[in-house]
Amino acid sequence: MRNIIYCAQFHDKIGYSVAAMGYLKSLDNCLKHENDINLKIYSISLSQDHSAFKESHFSDEERALIKKYHLKDNSELDVLISEGFDMLWHTTTVLPIISKSRNVFFSKNCDYHIYDLIKKSNKNYHMLVWETNELPSEWKELIEHFQPESLLTASEWNRDTFLKYANNEFIKHNNSNINVSLVPHLIEEDISSSRSFSKISNIDLEDKFVVFSLSEWNDRKNHHALITSFISELGNRDDAVLVLKTSGAPKEAITNEIKSVKNLIRIPYKKNNIVLLLDYLKDDELNYLYDRCDVFALLSKGEGFSLPLSEATKFKKPVIAPREGGH
Repeated sequence: MRNIIYCAQFHDKIGYSVAAMGYLKSLDNCLKHENDINLKIYSISLSQDHSAFKESHFSDEERALIKKYHLKDNSELDVLISEGFDMLWHTTTVLPIISKSRNVFFSKNCDYHIYDLIKKSNKNYHMLVWETNELPSEWKELIEHFQPESLLTASEWNRDTFLKYANNEFIKHNNSNINVSLVPHLIEEDISSSRSFSKISNIDLEDKFVVFSLSEWNDRKNHHALITSFISELGNRDDAVLVLKTSGAPKEAITNEIKSVKNLIRIPYKKNNIVLLLDYLKDDELNYLYDRCDVFALLSKGEGFSLPLSEATKFKKPVIAPREGGH
């Protein structure tokens, strides 16, 4: 029996978490035909409310999968360590290091650090994406430190970047090679008749041209450029609206930045046609936004894959995105 621990942010609701849940669904399907693999998941979180696991944020299928594979406690983990296990860590490369000095929360009743688990594993495999075609020196040092058996990434663009490093630099310093494999994120193909939609209260999108964007609020996502472009072209139109679903920054900071951009753009009769959504949205509410929008826009400075762009194409929507990147 081969023991495998899959470590990821299963309890958060960010890009890494959504991708991890997609991989878990795929693994569960594959394991229906395999009897010699014992898969367990080890969840880590950067969210303070991890211990309060918000079940309402997950579908019945997702809750069932987490319950099916989740490590119960340290004693179960001790057994895997004694028997030997392989480790798949699906996090940022730096997280195992910072987990010992920052507020990183671990699976309930389990308190092993991800760093220690990687070091205790027989083999480790690192699943990741990166936002540019150049790698920082710190990243290279960490890869050399953890010595993964293979790097797994979601896009050909990332694979080429990692292969360039693996072939040109890793082999020079270690007299060995490192494998890089392409494992795309799961984009589930819904049957339109079974896809559910729920309108969002207090938002009127009827008879309007809707530009929709979904991403965390940070400099890399380049909301400044998106807001500037929208206001410059459609800021004085009553029949156009920009819907921003975002998180990761205080509401006051986001609204102040939007106001600042508006003040810089000199067009007559500017309208209040930007809708800001900061609260958690269920899948059927996101489905409604994807389905209702006329175009999906993400002007990010760099994406290793971009699940929202892929979701938009699943809904057959035109997308506005940078020329470079993993999408």
